[in-house]
Amino acid sequence: MATPGELVKVIAAATGEDEATVAQHDRNLVVAGLRTKGGRGRSAAKVTARDAAMLLTAVLGSHRVKDSVETVQRYIETQEHHAHWHKHYPDKLQSMGKANVWEDFGVPELAALPLAHSFIDALETLITVAADGKLVRHFGNPILFSPLRIFVTWPGTHARISISQSWMESEPKHNSVQADYQSNETPPEWVRDPSKPIPEVDREAAARERPKLKRMTEMEHGPVLYVGALLAGELHQLPPIDTT
Repeated sequence: MATPGELVKVIAAATGEDEATVAQHDRNLVVAGLRTKGGRGRSAAKVTARDAAMLLTAVLGSHRVKDSVETVQRYIETQEHHAHWHKHYPDKLQSMGKANVWEDFGVPELAALPLAHSFIDALETLITVAADGKLVRHFGNPILFSPLRIFVTWPGTHARISISQSWMESEPKHNSVQADYQSNETPPEWVRDPSKPIPEVDREAAARERPKLKRMTEMEHGPVLYVGALLAGELHQLPPIDTT
């Protein structure tokens, strides 16, 4: 099991983010009760895959370090787009396919997630898969290509997990899936029914949001692979990264 300090070092090294910035994100999450907390010495906290998912989300999706908690709370309250559509638009499902976008992808840990799962739940699952040593087995060799891409946006709430599986055996095999996570709030009536007028208050809110700077951060498989190895105590099995 890893300590919070070790997790901060590995995430900073694997993402290229400044270690002091990652450490401040971590402190913000501790104060808000969003990270496992313990004492000192033998009773010091041992971080979990969920702690790692929270901290990675804060690093990826926060425009400023003071935004850590707000970012994580927004992404806790997300749902995959297909499942959200099936929940709120049951009469318009012809083009959406199955509610569980992970169902036929061949990764049982992801397929087992409930339909109401959030982006952070999915990221936690990917980190757990990596900690269990199953990332290569499920997705193919990450040395040859990056099987995993994760996008997180700010200030809007939209994350994407894109995975490609490739194996070069007797016959090349390829499979891919894209899961989009957005707010799980019930859509306003005018969104669900285009015949309804848009309230003036919603028009004004949209106009205020439009000028804001928008940011999208992309992460490939590396941080997930290294964080998983750290949690499993297998970091020495991977090519070294500078965590000093």
